[in-house]
Amino acid sequence: MVLRQANLLSLAIVFTGFMSCAAQAGDHYFSCATPGGNYQLNEEGELRSGDKLLKYRKLRQITIRQQGGVCAAKNGSKYKWDSHTYLIELSTHDNDHDVKLMFLCEEGGSGVPANVTDCVTRTTLDKELRPAYRNRAK
Repeated sequence: MVLRQANLLSLAIVFTGFMSCAAQAGDHYFSCATPGGNYQLNEEGELRSGDKLLKYRKLRQITIRQQGGVCAAKNGSKYKWDSHTYLIELSTHDNDHDVKLMFLCEEGGSGVPANVTDCVTRTTLDKELRPAYRNRAK
């Protein structure tokens, strides 16, 4: 179980860099699913397995990376942007079994209009999870 969670955390960290850049390109983005895609958690907080809507209990949430900032245009306009990648652990009951689920969630947004191309990005918030373990074997 611990090895599986460590692998999930490693996978999540790899995707963080890619998604934090992609989130700045659009107006708003949200995705939250289990690695296999069997369960999805939508932005309204609904847990779904296929067409089934499931009740759940949130166990914990771990931020992997959270960024925010401002994009300043040459005309003096400023536009906020943000991105957040996190893990969320839920417990639910599905198919007559109690199930614990780990989700990888990514969301972000940018207020930069499509016609603004002279924007200079400044980061004002940059939180990143740093694992407290490392392989010391040589």
